[in-house]
Amino acid sequence: MACNETNCYLDFLSNKNHFIHPDWIFDTLRGDKKEVLVNEFLMALEDSGLRKTDPRLAQVMKLLDDFSRAPQRENGGATSQLSVRLNPEVFKEIIFPNVRLISQAFTNQLILPDFTEFCDQIKMFYDKCKTNQDGKVASYIPQLAKMTPGYWGVSVCTIDGQRCSFGDTNIPFTLQSC
Repeated sequence: MACNETNCYLDFLSNKNHFIHPDWIFDTLRGDKKEVLVNEFLMALEDSGLRKTDPRLAQVMKLLDDFSRAPQRENGGATSQLSVRLNPEVFKEIIFPNVRLISQAFTNQLILPDFTEFCDQIKMFYDKCKTNQDGKVASYIPQLAKMTPGYWGVSVCTIDGQRCSFGDTNIPFTLQSC
């Protein structure tokens, strides 16, 4: 069933498709305040394993960016996107394109409900393995021979797109002999 104005806020019977009304998400994030800070929203998404760069959230991120730029144009000054506050109406408008995914993230419906704990375990393995300096860079393939032996990184992506990375994960490398 497509998410549109008439059916977007219905509770679906299937647990995987079940999502929460955006008002609940807003109230959870705002606490005792009247508005939600963009930074708090993004941090909560990150805690669930969803990154700002997730292609499924591109439309939400664009709406956040567009909304964050509006005060800059009006005030003639720079406003950090992270410090922008969202009222309930704007918040719902921004998350509407991805309300199902965001709802799953905020209700622990993604494949790893406690993604932070999972990442802590991966980090522990990463740190333990990082001390292993045995072995050598393969020399039989020129691209591999040029790699710095000290590079070490680990990245994980679940089937729901939850991601975490540690170490040298932004260094381009070739996949050989995997």
